[in-house]
This record gives sequence, C-alpha cells and structure tokens, in this order.
Amino acid sequence: MNAATPLLGLLLASCASGASLVPGEPPVAAPGVTGGIGWYRNYYPVKESVWGGGRVASGPHDGYPSQSFDRLPDGRWKSGVTILDISKDRITGPNVDVSYARVDGGFRLSGLWLN
Repeated sequence: MNAATPLLGLLLASCASGASLVPGEPPVAAPGVTGGIGWYRNYYPVKESVWGGGRVASGPHDGYPSQSFDRLPDGRWKSGVTILDISKDRITGPNVDVSYARVDGGFRLSGLWLN
C-alpha cells in the first residue's frame, strides 16, 4: 500500500461536510482493515471510511458502503468505471484533477473532483 492510500480514504470520506471528528475509543477493525476514520454530528456517528489491502470504502455509519475504490495491479485505483492515477501530490482521472499537500495539522485538497 503506498502513502497515497490513507489520503484517498480521507478524500472519499471528506464529502461529509459540516461533520466533525470526535475523539474516542477506536472500534474493533474487521479483518484486513488497516485504518479508518469516522465523522460525528452532535456526538452521533454519521459517516465512516476504512482502508486496507488495496481497497478503500466509505459510507453511512450504519449502512453499506456507498463509495469504494480498489487498487489495480498497475497502481491505479478503480471505482465502477472511473479509474484514477495517484501520485505523491496529485489525483487525476476523468473529470478529476486534485492536488494535495501536507500542511500543519493535516493536508489541503484543491482542484476538481468529478465536476
């Protein structure tokens, strides 16, 4: 798994705008899960993302994943018919051109994500 894998998971999960992360006890991870993040609104879990073993999935806390990406043998990532190339500072593909950079306290995303 390359260094961009956790960033992709955070990017997928970032669509839960207005939600804030609340620190707490980490949940027990499913087999093959190496990392995850959750968003809470008013102390209730809203959205989650997990990653590991070449897959990133995101969705509502108590439902099935609504987005997922699988790593292809050549290093690109696929979700449905969308295939993305990920480098150390950029994510590109059809209707996607996002740059990311580490900043104090996290990272900054800028660009176009699926229009």
